[in-house]
Amino acid sequence: MSLRFDTTELLTVGRLSKQTKSVLAHLGRDKGKYVVISDNKPVAVVLSPDTYNALMEELEDAYLGALAKERLATFDKKTALTHEEVFGAKE
Repeated sequence: MSLRFDTTELLTVGRLSKQTKSVLAHLGRDKGKYVVISDNKPVAVVLSPDTYNALMEELEDAYLGALAKERLATFDKKTALTHEEVFGAKE
């Protein structure tokens, strides 16, 4: 698997170990991410909570879009129920 990242986002394990508090403070302020490297290879990605939440929302949107597309492919209008048939008539 290949990671896409900007080299300014690289963080060595040593720096993370020595400067954990400042690294985490930076993430909280700038809403970004760091790619943690060890032996010149990516070993982890550290995300701010906002970045993580945005990523999870995009993932959920993609999943729901794929699910909708799949359901539309097998949709049969003849067997579909109306809103009223499912939930009853509005009062």
